[in-house]
Amino acid sequence: MSNKSKSLGLGVMLLPLPLFASSPTMEMTKDDWLSKLKDVAPTVICKGFLEEPSLKKRMDELKIDNEKCMSLIPASFDKCQKQYYSSLPANMNAQSAATWGHTLGECIGTDFATKYLVPNSQSNAPGSSSSSGDIPKDQWLSQLKSLAPTMICNGFFEDESIKKKLQDRGIDNAKCVTLIPASFDKCQNEFYSNLPGTLNAENANTWGHKMGECIGTDFAKQYLVSSEAKSNAPQKSSSPSEASSKDNQ
Repeated sequence: MSNKSKSLGLGVMLLPLPLFASSPTMEMTKDDWLSKLKDVAPTVICKGFLEEPSLKKRMDELKIDNEKCMSLIPASFDKCQKQYYSSLPANMNAQSAATWGHTLGECIGTDFATKYLVPNSQSNAPGSSSSSGDIPKDQWLSQLKSLAPTMICNGFFEDESIKKKLQDRGIDNAKCVTLIPASFDKCQNEFYSNLPGTLNAENANTWGHKMGECIGTDFAKQYLVSSEAKSNAPQKSSSPSEASSKDNQ
């Protein structure tokens, strides 16, 4: 499988970060680029979360408004910056900034979402007094399944190349959302016996990434990269007369 297909859905919470630079000749050191990216990341990511009704509802339940969201994102940014710093090129141009902005955006969005949106909301909501962050795996999977289709498909449609492939196969965002649960169920069956009985913020983040990679890869194999992807794309059902005509050919 191609690296591109493996990268689809790295982390259930796909929230690509748009390239901030408008000039195709832009170039700067990675430290300057990271500094500029850190300035815009909270605004871009929180705006994306709050523009999606299902995510906004979840954040409202957790009492995370835009201001609170923006105050929480930098911690996720720092974590992801540390994770990828050694892999970043010393100097960034428009192309590398687009690639790494997408990667960091996925990482930041995933880290934030698995801390505050998917695990037990009472234990993970900012300011909560609960000392236990554990949640039974069945409850965690149920919450994850309710959020995954929207967040994964939004991530796909933020990427212009993936969006075009999906549209070429007659898959819009609404159709994408209906297709993700099948991949979710497949990956849940694959990982269920390995999941711990209870999850906390730390291992939920780890398993969220694994589930997200599995779901995105399975979806991509079916609809984006497989030689049979076009035939696997949802088709309108043929009328009896059309089916009969085909059989007689």
